[in-house]
Amino acid sequence: HRRPTPPSSSKPPPNKSTYTPCEIRRHNSLSSCWITVSSRVYDVTSFLSSHPGGVKSLLKYGGGEKDCEEDMRFHSYKAREVMERYRIGKVGE
Repeated sequence: HRRPTPPSSSKPPPNKSTYTPCEIRRHNSLSSCWITVSSRVYDVTSFLSSHPGGVKSLLKYGGGEKDCEEDMRFHSYKAREVMERYRIGKVGE
């Protein structure tokens, strides 16, 4: 499988790796979906349609309103490894 390229509207600004909660909250839709796991930020926009649990299972966490750390515990090592490809930075103030 080839990893899809996220749409340009969901791409983080170049050279930016720390995002405020306010910035993250803007990315809560099909066109731009960012989630948080612990203090890490992931742009999962291009993965939404590929997620085995379906689009809604990721969209409900879009914008970082709820942290996904607890849910990630139930994912396989391989799934967590794949997830790292989508990491764009960390949550800051």
